[in-house]
Amino acid sequence: MMSEINRLALSSASVLIIFVSPTYASDAKPADITPYVNFGAGLIDAQNRTDFNGVFSGVFRGGVELSPYFAFEAEGQIGLSKKTNESVFSNVRFDETTVKLDHQFGVYAVGRLPLSEAVSLQARAGYATYQSTASTDQFFEGANDRPIETTHKFDGVSLGFGGQFMFGADKLNGLRLDSSILFDVDDSPDEENNLPDINGIFGVSVSYVRKF
Repeated sequence: MMSEINRLALSSASVLIIFVSPTYASDAKPADITPYVNFGAGLIDAQNRTDFNGVFSGVFRGGVELSPYFAFEAEGQIGLSKKTNESVFSNVRFDETTVKLDHQFGVYAVGRLPLSEAVSLQARAGYATYQSTASTDQFFEGANDRPIETTHKFDGVSLGFGGQFMFGADKLNGLRLDSSILFDVDDSPDEENNLPDINGIFGVSVSYVRKF
């Protein structure tokens, strides 16, 4: 199963490269290389793995645009909020669990399709890692037991789609919208078909774009 996931990542990256390579081969020059950074906010849904479905994050990206059609970039996210859930087990006990995003990092190949001088669509494929921490307080008839902390770590293929709008006379500033999914593979087989369980960690983000 892991080999199939890895093949998916390579295939997705190959599609991006094939999509942009003819234009890049004919038009790219050293002067076309454009560094850029993104700063923004995101929302991550990891309900399938860590029992929270909406934690805000700060998003930071740095990349190099090799042509208007192709780029490489690295991304980092850190948690800006927490999610708290309560579970009642009996009249004398209930648990209060607070989950926070520690970080998420990824590297991507990005393919862009310019629709105009200002507007472009984009797709990206890469690899990302994710970590969150859950802290559980157990209450027994009003008494608070010592919190139990659990760290969740995942990594896998990450795919994304979005768009970008650049403004100003020089088109060096803009806004970017992204959606993404990190495919997380649970190596322990499930009870029904004895195969690994694959879940997706979803995310959306809005960021400010600055090119140099």
